[in-house]
Amino acid sequence: MIVILANGTYPTGAEPLKLLANADKVVCCDGAALEYIFRGGEPDVIIGDLDSFPQELCQKYQGRVHHIAEQETNDLCKAFRYCLEQGWKDIVILGATGKREDHTIGNIALLADFAEQMPSIRMVTDEGEFFVVLGRAVFPTVKGQEISLFALRRDTHIYSEGLMYPLDGLCPEKLWSATLNVATGDNARITVAEEDKPVIVFKCNP
Repeated sequence: MIVILANGTYPTGAEPLKLLANADKVVCCDGAALEYIFRGGEPDVIIGDLDSFPQELCQKYQGRVHHIAEQETNDLCKAFRYCLEQGWKDIVILGATGKREDHTIGNIALLADFAEQMPSIRMVTDEGEFFVVLGRAVFPTVKGQEISLFALRRDTHIYSEGLMYPLDGLCPEKLWSATLNVATGDNARITVAEEDKPVIVFKCNP
């Protein structure tokens, strides 16, 4: 498992910290690398425009630092693209929320783009987990677990099983229209009629 550690709020929850501790490799966006190193971590890769990474640490971690100066994408995109180039398949993103709300919204939206190339990618926070449904997905739940769905494109028709408020071909008019649902058992099924229209799912921690 590869962890991409973004420069949002550093994870403190049990699940993200466990993922970080058990990662085969930790790829840090440059700002996140400072916090990770401060907390005793040793990043395998440090990547970004290096606008927030000291020169002395660039020298110390020479060979692990990948400077990508272009500003067309953010550091999370650069880290994801690097992982793809290495052929790394099992990726979890941590630290992508918090601090700046605009970065949080942007990073969550980026998850849909990433999933087009790596459907299994997920973003884990202290409060839960984001993942993307392209077509259909069955995922484990706990009865009473809170679930929210976000359709990023218009005219997206969503069907569900295992949720308290069934989505029987719902076409959400607003981004929030399919939020605040609840699992009724030990799994849920989401089907999106249009396979080219991603739906982001957030599962709160049970």
